[in-house]
Amino acid sequence: MDINQVIEKEIKGCFDYFWYESNQDIKSPGFGLTLDSSRNSAMASIAAVGFALSAYVIGVERSFITFEQGYQRTLGTLQTVINNVDQKHGFYIHFIDKDTAINYGLKKGRPSEYSTIDTAILLMGALSASEYFKGEIKTLVDKMLEETDWAWLIHPDQPVFRMAHHHISERYPTGWSQAKWDHYAEQLMMYFLYAGQKKTSAEDARRLYFGFERHVGSYRGPNYVYCYTNALFIHQFSHAFIDFKTFKDPKGFDWFENSVIATKANRQWCIDQTHFKTFQKGYWGLTAMHNQKGYLVVGGPPWGFSQLDYRPRIDGTVAPYASLSSIIFTPDETKAMLELMSRDENMWGSYGLYDSFHFEEEPWYSKTYIGIDKGPTIIMLDNYLNQTIQRLVTNSEFIQRAIQKLGFTSNDKKYTQWEGGEK
Repeated sequence: MDINQVIEKEIKGCFDYFWYESNQDIKSPGFGLTLDSSRNSAMASIAAVGFALSAYVIGVERSFITFEQGYQRTLGTLQTVINNVDQKHGFYIHFIDKDTAINYGLKKGRPSEYSTIDTAILLMGALSASEYFKGEIKTLVDKMLEETDWAWLIHPDQPVFRMAHHHISERYPTGWSQAKWDHYAEQLMMYFLYAGQKKTSAEDARRLYFGFERHVGSYRGPNYVYCYTNALFIHQFSHAFIDFKTFKDPKGFDWFENSVIATKANRQWCIDQTHFKTFQKGYWGLTAMHNQKGYLVVGGPPWGFSQLDYRPRIDGTVAPYASLSSIIFTPDETKAMLELMSRDENMWGSYGLYDSFHFEEEPWYSKTYIGIDKGPTIIMLDNYLNQTIQRLVTNSEFIQRAIQKLGFTSNDKKYTQWEGGEK
């Protein structure tokens, strides 16, 4: 099997996860809700739903399903989200019951939060679907995009978004958590979703975009903007939807090149850690993933924002999606990793590559899948081959309006066709 066949095998596995692990009962209040993880068959996540909406577009393009099948699943999913999933100011509950669509933790007294980044992923997936399917889907999505109240999230003391809103409790007397998007992470898409709204001024859009701190560091290469844990997914998620390759921000900063440097640093650090058997074999990719004890969030250096501020507990576990979702940044290195993984049949299951593995004391394979890991995998692999989702989202009038307000510039004529105003 050549490398292109391996890529196609993984794309199909990812698609099947979203198609079959979403609620398929048209009469269910949870129709279309997508399983967060195969470790819990009852819990869906709103971000997994967002990735599913993009996966259906790719599925139609690759003839896995018909246009009508994709349209009906997408329309029904959006109707479920809008009508049945709890939301506040347009921000949806993070974890939801796959069958009932109610807040997953509500019955146990630990209700899930109204999540900003997970709602953002939902909206980006919905935007890709609306640009592809049009019709009633576009009508619903246009309304969702404009009604999401991003201004509600802005912190009163600084120009940053708050991270989440919770149910009122002793722990959260105002509902707001202390967490905020005050440094770089996976949130780039949020500034475009805010700027794209017709009511948002260019001044407000740029104030928020420049409001978070850019921490700069390096590992055996050029400096780049990094995150506290520096898990690799934070350098991937927004790029799955928006084509940053030809864009620079108003100060000339290149987010695409930043992700290239971050990915190479992550890989190099793994190569240098010869005391781990997994890395000795040539495997790399530190990110958020399942491990033997639960859920692990790790990345490559630099870490933290001050000396000895943070040190990850790396155990040799790597995630296939970390390298596969980097294929637009490091195509040669990613394909080499994919070829390596293609030789080990234990890494593969019904939905393609499992979430994670290591070869420390003895070989271990997670035998599990996570929606927000399979999502960027299918989108990025397809972006590398066809750029389906990036083209749909970046060329949309909504994102073009955001690009203009934020002051991003491109030398590529395909991204400078819309000059503002009504089409």
